[in-house]
Amino acid sequence: MFNPVPIDPAEEAPRRSLLARFRADCSGATAIEYGLIVGMIALAVTPTIRNAITKLWDTVVDGVNAK
Repeated sequence: MFNPVPIDPAEEAPRRSLLARFRADCSGATAIEYGLIVGMIALAVTPTIRNAITKLWDTVVDGVNAK
């Protein structure tokens, strides 16, 4: 059977305090949110840029072939 190791109450308090601080800290969540926003913007902009580059390239090729 499982026999848990007895925990000294003096050692338990700092661990609970650390866990409470970790749960209350929201600074990492903000960084993740900004990262997600940047990722979504990149996904939205990429096809637009790709389309513009393709049109530009087609214009250059047509100009070269016309000569």
